[in-house]
Amino acid sequence: MNYQVTDANQQVVFLSKKATNPFNRRQYHLSYFKNNEEHNVHLIDQKTFDLGETTTFDYNGGTYELIKQPLEKAIIKKDGTLVAEWDNTMSVPSKAHFELRDEDYKEDELFFLGVFHTYFHAG
Repeated sequence: MNYQVTDANQQVVFLSKKATNPFNRRQYHLSYFKNNEEHNVHLIDQKTFDLGETTTFDYNGGTYELIKQPLEKAIIKKDGTLVAEWDNTMSVPSKAHFELRDEDYKEDELFFLGVFHTYFHAG
């Protein structure tokens, strides 16, 4: 499944595409368009046999952690600092709540929203 995120001007700023994986791990190719540049991220499910979700990804010269424990909000952290959090309802219709927790990342807000949505809804 593919996803896209648009800005307030209806311009596509984020694209994701699910990649096939012979080991049945989720993989996505992400493209984020910012300041007339395209940033590419390869997001790979690194979950082990424990409960919850955890993976890392590299973006804009930094390494980020994406973590989701059962019954808790999903979070993105960089160097131990909380960047953003995301939660969705289990009821129908499903609703998601996104919150940027570090304003230093304001210009990348739609990127992080796209990462959460891709990882937890693209299946």
